[in-house]
Amino acid sequence: MKHSVLSFLLIITSTCIFSQKMLSFEDAVIPKPSGIDTLVENFNTCQAGYNDLSQTDKEFFYWVNYSRQNPKRFYDSVVLPIIKIYPQLKGDNLQSLKNDLYTKMTLPLFSLNPILSKMAFSHSIDITSNNFSPSHSSSTVKLFKTVLKPLI
Repeated sequence: MKHSVLSFLLIITSTCIFSQKMLSFEDAVIPKPSGIDTLVENFNTCQAGYNDLSQTDKEFFYWVNYSRQNPKRFYDSVVLPIIKIYPQLKGDNLQSLKNDLYTKMTLPLFSLNPILSKMAFSHSIDITSNNFSPSHSSSTVKLFKTVLKPLI
């Protein structure tokens, strides 16, 4: 779970931070927010395709919806404890993130789309098995024919 939270935070801020300088992170115990938000957890588990997700994907999905349900609480309960462990993340980007999360209202929770999830998973297998760089294009149109077309 600690890796999912840290990954989520790094994805949010990485574009800006890493374009300016390189950061290094030592392994540390990431504090877990107290309790699970049952509204978010119940919403997530009712989604079609939820049980097909890996544990890491389920955790990522949880944190995305947790942050959308109450952005300020996400900052206070998830981001701040991580900043205490990794103070090198402090800077203008963090302040911008805080401002954004403190001023945003609740956003609709993300719903899973089993068709897109299957397509994305198949695409990731396609590009990794063919040793391609990440891209929006698959190696062949076979991916569309075998995954998406039967579902349409």
